[in-house]
Amino acid sequence: MSKSTPLANLPNLKRQGPTQAPAHEQHENQIVKEILNEIDNSSANSQAPPQPPAQAPSAGPSPEQQAALQEQIQQQMMEQQLMEEQMHQQQMLQEQAANSAAAAGPSPEMMNQLAAQPQQQLSMMEALMASLKPTAVVAVIVALLSLPFVADTINKIVASKESLRKMALPIMLAIKALVGGGMFFAANNSGMLN
Repeated sequence: MSKSTPLANLPNLKRQGPTQAPAHEQHENQIVKEILNEIDNSSANSQAPPQPPAQAPSAGPSPEQQAALQEQIQQQMMEQQLMEEQMHQQQMLQEQAANSAAAAGPSPEMMNQLAAQPQQQLSMMEALMASLKPTAVVAVIVALLSLPFVADTINKIVASKESLRKMALPIMLAIKALVGGGMFFAANNSGMLN
């Protein structure tokens, strides 16, 4: 069975009337001949790559349009490949998360919730102890500042200046208050009260 068809038997080559221009028929005939020649050449010589048919300057896209079309196709292919890679990475991350969740046990959110429950359910005795810590620290500070040697030391410092002797009691109270406040601040920041 032959692959070629006589030109006279092709439907587009038969004359359809006087309305068709002869130049158009010649152009169609030339295109058909080139296609048939390419088919014959490709069957005879399968190693030679087929070449596109020569086109008239007015027929088909221009080289600029072809380049733009090829660039658009390449861009679409790159976008599709990028989307496939992203989907693959996302799927891998989901699988890793599922595997690590199964291997590691409960999730961090569940661990936080479990850790928060005992804190919310402190017993009455623990709550009382937690609220008494600052009070106990203040009591210790007051007891230390009330010792007689502290008052004597402050009186000796104040008495050394004659201008301060008239106001020795208020100055001693202010110094004790500053020292006591500083000690409470240091205890609070050291984590003793937490």
